[in-house]
Amino acid sequence: MVTETLAATIKRLNEILDTWQSWPARLNERPSLIRQLGGNSNATFLVSTADGLLVVRLNAAQEMKGVNRIAERWILEQPFLNNIQPRLIFWHETFMISEFVKGEQFDINIHSQALPEIARQFHRIHGTPKPAFPKLDPFQHLIHYLTHPLIPDTKLLGTCVEMVKRNSPLSPLYRVCHNDLNPENILVTEAGLSFLDWEYANITPIEFDIAVFASTLKLTQKQMAVFIACYAGELDLEAIRSYQRLYKLLEILWWHIKTAEPAPIDLALEKLLAES
Repeated sequence: MVTETLAATIKRLNEILDTWQSWPARLNERPSLIRQLGGNSNATFLVSTADGLLVVRLNAAQEMKGVNRIAERWILEQPFLNNIQPRLIFWHETFMISEFVKGEQFDINIHSQALPEIARQFHRIHGTPKPAFPKLDPFQHLIHYLTHPLIPDTKLLGTCVEMVKRNSPLSPLYRVCHNDLNPENILVTEAGLSFLDWEYANITPIEFDIAVFASTLKLTQKQMAVFIACYAGELDLEAIRSYQRLYKLLEILWWHIKTAEPAPIDLALEKLLAES
C-alpha cells in the first residue's frame, strides 16, 4: 500500500516537472528529482536545475481544517516579507514551487541567540496590512475538529473542551499570523531566519500565533520573557496561556485525524488535563 502510494506520488511529481517550460522562472532544462523532503501534511521534493535548487510541494488531496491556500499565496507574494520566506516561483491550486533555502532547522537548545530576532519577525508579520479575509476564531476552529467523524465524543474529551474554553480571551487582536511556526518551519541560514510552510496562515489572534510557537518549542519562563521583551508590542500573557491549552488540544485532535488510528486518544487527553 505504501509502495503504491509513493509510486502514485512520484508519477504526479513527474507530471508537474513536465510542465517546467510554463513556469515563469525561465529554466534551461527540465528539473530532476534529488530527494523527498520532510513534512507531515504534503509531499515535498527537492529538485535540481542548471540554475539551482527548487522545492516542489504537492498539496495533500484531503486538506486538514485550517489550511488556507488563498491566504498562503497572498502572504508569499508580499514583498514586505520576502527576506524571511522562500521566494515563490510558481503557484498552482494543487502544487507550489519555491526556491530552496539552505539552513539549519531551528533548535532552541542550539540557536537560543536567535530568539530575539524571531520575536521581532513575529511582530513584523503581525504588522502586515490585513487583507480582506474572514477572521478565523481558534475556538470556532476547535468545533470544526470536534465534528470530524474520527473524533470520539467522550466525557473525557468534553472535560478537556470545557477546560480550554474556560477564561478564553474576550477581545483578541486579529492580525496576519503564521499559526504553525514549529521548529521544522524555522530555518537558521547565513542570511538570517527563514519561515517555511505558510499553509495555516490566516487572520487570527496574535496571542494564538505566539502560543503555537511557545508550545511547540516548549519555551521556559525565562525564554518566554526574552521573547516578550523583544516582541516590541503589547501582549496579553493570560491570553497566550489560554491559547496554549487550546493549541495542545487541537494538536491532539489533528494527529488523531491525520494518522486515522483507531486507538483511543484518552492518554493524550489525560496528560493535557494533568498539565493544565
